[in-house]
Amino acid sequence: MKRVVINVGKDVCEVDSSGDDSKPLSAEWETGIMLAVALGRMIESGYSKELIAEIIDSTYKSRL
Repeated sequence: MKRVVINVGKDVCEVDSSGDDSKPLSAEWETGIMLAVALGRMIESGYSKELIAEIIDSTYKSRL
């Protein structure tokens, strides 16, 4: 089981992760897990597919 703990403060966001072997996960794994959790919570909260897609699209465009 993979584990990711995200501590969010006013000015900082810390991530502590580990895999099945208790070694830290790669940045790609951490990011993927955080994205999956965020999308899952958005779906559970009733966000529409269209709104989720719009949020992802606008976030991606703002990073370019």
